[in-house]
Amino acid sequence: MEKIGDSKGVAHNTVIDYLKAIAILFVIIMHSLSKQEQDNILFYYILRMAVPLFVLISGFNYSGSVSRMRRLKEWYFPKRIISKFRIYLCPMFCVFALYCLMEALLQYFSIRELVSAFLLQSYGKGAYYFWIIIQLYLIFPVIFYLCRRVRGGICA
Repeated sequence: MEKIGDSKGVAHNTVIDYLKAIAILFVIIMHSLSKQEQDNILFYYILRMAVPLFVLISGFNYSGSVSRMRRLKEWYFPKRIISKFRIYLCPMFCVFALYCLMEALLQYFSIRELVSAFLLQSYGKGAYYFWIIIQLYLIFPVIFYLCRRVRGGICA
């Protein structure tokens, strides 16, 4: 496992990068398969693990970030939250803008439906992932600290 130091003195685990690359490849393959091809056992037991793998990697990375903080409230500093949300929101808005353009070109355009699609993340495969990551970002530090405080807990 090769580790490369970054500017903050924290080692960068390249294995995580390889796992993310594999998960990205699985997502691309998964979205390019027909319904018939998705009935293959390989799809259910290997390719469908891409999104859960991303969530596990995010949890692993978040646990490293949270464990380096002295106090839980550091995670919720407004500057940090704005920075993280910008990282998550920019790609999501780009995808949503493409969706809106597609809907307008196909004349399915309704402001009410677009707002609903945005809030419910119902505008395509994998749209739910955005809200999962937002929830993970907001809730994970609290769970991590509560888990650490439990005597003999799994995070102790």
